[in-house]
Amino acid sequence: MKILLPIILGVSGLSGGLLAGHVLQTPDPEDVSAAEAPPPAAVAASDFVPLEKQFIVPVVEDSQVGALIVVSLSLEVEDGAAGAVDEHVPKLRDRFLSAMFKHAESGAFSGMFTSGPAIADLRGALLEAARDVVGPVVRDVLLTDLLKQDLKD
Repeated sequence: MKILLPIILGVSGLSGGLLAGHVLQTPDPEDVSAAEAPPPAAVAASDFVPLEKQFIVPVVEDSQVGALIVVSLSLEVEDGAAGAVDEHVPKLRDRFLSAMFKHAESGAFSGMFTSGPAIADLRGALLEAARDVVGPVVRDVLLTDLLKQDLKD
């Protein structure tokens, strides 16, 4: 009996530890992402329409132009909607410039003008302007180039 008791305690402790380890095991990240990820949706085709001319936005500081912002844009639109963009380029440029001037006036082109929130605000304003002009066929506005040229010495 003295020999049997340590064996029973050892076996029960070992099996309890194995059971606890199995229950508390950290799941494999691949298993979790596969189990929780929604099934892949069919990606709709897009057209990308570059706006040929760059946008130049002055940054006014102390009643003087302190810097120039140069921006190149492209629009992501539904497949086959590139013609709708081409028909509205003059109005699009006007609305885009208005949105960028407002962005500059708010001071967003000063300091960390490429920070996440500043770029998100600019992209949101440009996307809203594009959808106002062209309609919901516009999926996104892509900033393809963004340059700041300081003019003060």
